Amino acid sequence: MVPGLDYCFQNYGVGGIGYRYINTTLLDTNIDLLHPEAIIYTSDENRSIRLGAVEYMMPVSAWDAGHSKPPQILGQSFHLNEKLDMYVLHAWIWNNNPSGMFEARNPDVSCPAPLKWMGPCAGDEKG
Repeated sequence: MVPGLDYCFQNYGVGGIGYRYINTTLLDTNIDLLHPEAIIYTSDENRSIRLGAVEYMMPVSAWDAGHSKPPQILGQSFHLNEKLDMYVLHAWIWNNNPSGMFEARNPDVSCPAPLKWMGPCAGDEKG
């Protein structure tokens, strides 16, 4: 996970995104349907995570240097995520999104209490 993006994203009353796992080596101006820049996991009622969506991401400055319109894939235009300074497009392939397959937030996705991480530092007093 990318530092600063290592939490569940939710906008109460609108819906959530979930947990983004970004492959930073893919952040360029190439759009590849089969290689999205991020995969998104959502949590269930047991606080387990499951694959929910993919997210295509394009750095704004790199894209705008050679194009006058936002990128597109499958006839869908990316939208500007100002916080990330990226053009983004979600595809809710594994989680149905009542707002639409390509909408950023999914009203059926919420962020529960923090997930239990049982990684290599679990129980390590130094953190």
